[in-house]
Amino acid sequence: MGKGALRWLSASLLSVAIFAAAIGPGFAVGVQPGSGGDTPTLRPGAQPLEQNDDLESQLLLQDQAFIASRTAGDHQLSIQQAGALRSTAADAAKGLKKAPAPGPTTFTGVWSAIGPNPIVQIARSDGAAIAVSGRIGALAIRKSGQMILGAAQGGIWLFDPVTGNWTNQTDNLPSLSTGALAVAPSNDLIVYDGTGEGALSGDSYYGNGILKSTDG
Repeated sequence: MGKGALRWLSASLLSVAIFAAAIGPGFAVGVQPGSGGDTPTLRPGAQPLEQNDDLESQLLLQDQAFIASRTAGDHQLSIQQAGALRSTAADAAKGLKKAPAPGPTTFTGVWSAIGPNPIVQIARSDGAAIAVSGRIGALAIRKSGQMILGAAQGGIWLFDPVTGNWTNQTDNLPSLSTGALAVAPSNDLIVYDGTGEGALSGDSYYGNGILKSTDG
């Protein structure tokens, strides 16, 4: 089991625990009704989840083996070979055409929150209940102004400015993890989804290649 799967399993178990807390005494609860904020609270007797260092170490080794088998290739490079190849690539990059001049500023107005509201999660550092929202891995905007959002492990969503609602588009696809989105310059209806979200964090997620939409 890879680290991404472990984190997904942990998140699922945590969600079940939080749900159970709402109906059972002595566990964590979310925002108190009428509090007017997103500050979470804990009921007396609530305890953070126990950490299993041995299991974490085993899973880390499995994770490293999984990555090495997919990145080393048939003939693993030495540090000297990798450095030489990088130097060659850097020299080739210098010969490329200069980047085009920056275009006009796109976002000039004030940003405002459009949801969803945070959920309660137990912090890794001190075990306290904190309000968090899902991490966004990528965002693309079509010429029509339609926003396409890719969540770290929550699929791709389209925003309807008329209703103010987000609609999920990828619940039935092999990967819900998104690290990059791009609209084809040649066709506004073609959208590429680079699955996998390598944010170099403790809970990055594996993907399943590149997905393509031909209808926006």
